[in-house]
Amino acid sequence: MDPLFGGLGGLGFGMGGQDGQPRDRQLVMDLFAGMHTFEPPSGPTASEVALDGLAKIDEKRLKSLGKQDESCPVCMQSFLAVLAEEEMAEAMESPTHSQNELGVNQLDKPHQCGHIFCRRDIVKWISEGKDTCPICRKNLLPPDFQPAKPRVVVYGATDRVIQYFEGQGFEVVVRSRSKPTSFSRGASGGSGIYS
Repeated sequence: MDPLFGGLGGLGFGMGGQDGQPRDRQLVMDLFAGMHTFEPPSGPTASEVALDGLAKIDEKRLKSLGKQDESCPVCMQSFLAVLAEEEMAEAMESPTHSQNELGVNQLDKPHQCGHIFCRRDIVKWISEGKDTCPICRKNLLPPDFQPAKPRVVVYGATDRVIQYFEGQGFEVVVRSRSKPTSFSRGASGGSGIYS
């Protein structure tokens, strides 16, 4: 994304931006004159898609894969110990860990690598915004995944402002400005909240 306002760490109101090129003063004025609100993306994020795609595996499946004696490559805890911890937590009325942190998961989708991790580590990895396998860096997301764009709602914007936000990767929602409410004139002839 190209910064609109030149300068380091602030708004550059000089003749040029960071790249030495003159900035469009009218665009700057249009941006300041308009009202904009930013909203989160309207669809699922990459992290949500990756987390939804995690396959939980049990001891039987672990043994069928021949991985019962292996450990999580991140924390080095035995997979069987992780499964025992999950079973113990399920039996307790108030487990020490969230159910979202317990268990063993495999990256088993056709586009994934098949590596196995304890849930705590793979969820932390994905929640940090990483969308590849921690071991081989193969993509965790489906090949056809398109991340949702962040949204900006603009009120009474010019075409130039709309083009600017679209160029920055935003989904632009245009709304018209509402008419300002008028104050009634009081006995003094002035307007205000106390008249």
